[in-house]
Amino acid sequence: MKWQATICQKTAVPMVGWRACMRDYRLRTIAACIIILLAFMASACSSSQTTLYSTTANSPGVHMIDNSMLDAYQSIAIHDGWEFYWNRFIMPGEFNNEADTIVNLPSSWTKYNIDGKSVPGQGYATFRTVIKTPDDEALAMRIWKIGTASRVYVNGKLMLESGKPGMHREDSIPGYNRTLLIVHPQDKQIELVIHASNFHHSRGGIRERIEIGRTRKIRNLVYSNATIEILAIGVLLMIVLYHFLLFLANRSRTELFWFALFSLAIFIRLFTDCSEVLFIITSQVKWEWYVLADYLTLIFTPYLFFLFLTALYPHRFGRTEKITLTVDAAILATIVFLSEPYIFSAQNNIIMLNFALIGCYLLFKIIRAILAKEAFSRYIGAGLLILFSFGIHDIMVSLGLLRSVYMLHTGTMLFFSLQAVMLAGRVADHIKKNRAVQLEYQQTNSSYERFVPSQFIDKLKKTDIVELRLGDHVIDEITVMFVGLVEGQEAYRNMEDGQKIDFLDDYIEIINNAVQQQGGFIDKCVGTDVMVLFTSNPEGAYAASIEIINATRPLLESELSESSLPIRVGIGIHSGEAALGIIGERKRTESTVVSDAVNMASRIKGANAYFHTSILISSPTFIHLGDQAAGNYRLLGKLRLKGKTEAINIFEVFSTEDENTRTKLVSREAFEQALLAYFRKEFSIAKEILQSIADQNPADRLVQYYLEKIWHFERYPHLVQDEVYETLSIK
Repeated sequence: MKWQATICQKTAVPMVGWRACMRDYRLRTIAACIIILLAFMASACSSSQTTLYSTTANSPGVHMIDNSMLDAYQSIAIHDGWEFYWNRFIMPGEFNNEADTIVNLPSSWTKYNIDGKSVPGQGYATFRTVIKTPDDEALAMRIWKIGTASRVYVNGKLMLESGKPGMHREDSIPGYNRTLLIVHPQDKQIELVIHASNFHHSRGGIRERIEIGRTRKIRNLVYSNATIEILAIGVLLMIVLYHFLLFLANRSRTELFWFALFSLAIFIRLFTDCSEVLFIITSQVKWEWYVLADYLTLIFTPYLFFLFLTALYPHRFGRTEKITLTVDAAILATIVFLSEPYIFSAQNNIIMLNFALIGCYLLFKIIRAILAKEAFSRYIGAGLLILFSFGIHDIMVSLGLLRSVYMLHTGTMLFFSLQAVMLAGRVADHIKKNRAVQLEYQQTNSSYERFVPSQFIDKLKKTDIVELRLGDHVIDEITVMFVGLVEGQEAYRNMEDGQKIDFLDDYIEIINNAVQQQGGFIDKCVGTDVMVLFTSNPEGAYAASIEIINATRPLLESELSESSLPIRVGIGIHSGEAALGIIGERKRTESTVVSDAVNMASRIKGANAYFHTSILISSPTFIHLGDQAAGNYRLLGKLRLKGKTEAINIFEVFSTEDENTRTKLVSREAFEQALLAYFRKEFSIAKEILQSIADQNPADRLVQYYLEKIWHFERYPHLVQDEVYETLSIK
């Protein structure tokens, strides 16, 4: 269909099938949706930068906000002009002394100077500011990450406590608390006093923005961010689980495993860093675990991405590089694991520098991959460049060279979005290749099944031809049918070789169509002789034999019409136990059937030439037919095949309703009476009945055969044995 072909062209998918095209199209659509969702999450983690306004202190320690600011912006960050009192906890209403310094937030207090001296990382302090409001309407305030313990007072009232701030390490307990405060101005004024202490980290202070705004807007901001976070949490967890499951399904695809771990590391870092939802869920987790997760993910994220790239492009990474980066990650992780947070957090600049160096190295490798036109290298390169840029930004913020907020989480989300597209494309390509291989595999199997039929494979209890092994076999009851020319072989031999091929193609196709409809299959072809097997359907052999006789008649008349000799197909059918198996040698095998039933069916087929019949069935097959052959057969007699000691009953089955057949059916009862007399050695009675039948149908070769035998025994009575039918031998 035209629209199917158009989709395939637009998505550049080989035309393996329009369903394959549609699946690939859906994969790319899903990837696009993931990008949009993760971009929203990145925006959420950045606290809606487009709606943020930063105040500037009108005088030291005093900020003015008015209705126009509150109406225009979703939130207002209180940045400049904070009073800072070092190593003092001053309660609200007790501010009589001048502040040690005026500071800007957010920042670590290690960046502050008092009397020309830098403030150390550990200690305690008081922050104070006054916010002038246009009225006494309640406002909302967001506070987050005051290191490492704090109390927040609003207009003299304790509103929030994170951990337990103290003047000494022994009486201080670290903790984070992200919350939304509803504050009520008094006399159009909000006095905000914060007591902070840090004895457990290398840096103390207020390291995230403090925002204020109208209650409705701040709440909407929190709720919208929470909604996006919940969706993003679900998406990221599904991506992690999805790639783990893909890896478990195909353990050789190690890049899936490393990407799953990399995604998990991103998930942990993002949501311990900026997620309000996960903070509420994990609010009882100790502060030390938050810090540990923060630093370990910063160490392992680039290393896991390195492992992902080594699995994706193994030829681009040597053993020395792998050992070096593994040792590097192991050393840094050991330091973090074995030391206290105030010790390993002091190595923050080293860890950030390590992140930057590994980023430069991986970026260099990706650039080389892009130049070499490696698959999906452009997606990885663009993502890594984004991640690296945001990482450098955070290093500059950490070193105090740039006044901003940490944004590695935003860069990571954008990077992850690009990698989701890359992996979606890679999975789509893998699916397309698998489909192509599967199609080729199916075509190959179909070709092989021309030599080893599927019924043969099923009988050996195998699901696929590739499972067959030399010596595989099973012993079971089967029905063997032999089809071949019993008259007219000379006309076939006189054909040109090309004519023989054309004739055999049509001839075998007719036989194959008939037997397949009845659940059988062709096992071997030798000239015009065709061996057919029915593994579980003797009745099908009977039905197929009649169809073959009727369907081959027009072919024989058209192809061999120039011959003056009679041309006829004969069929012999016998059921018995047989061994079906695989024989040959290691490099070449074939299916075969080993059984006396094969020889029996072949020789029964040959008896058609002797008796001028078309279809002969042995008694083991005949007993399975029930009413199927009722009124359409007659007993041929008991025959002992050459090399066999036991005799079997043979039945002639009629395939047409011509005059000869009708005559045989009319005389069938009389013929059976003659046979009974014959086998009782009452030759005179048998002769009389047979002669009357012969007078009605002189062309009945079977009647003539028994008359000749009776004449022979009457002339040579000494040749009459106990079982006269055993004297017959058919080759």
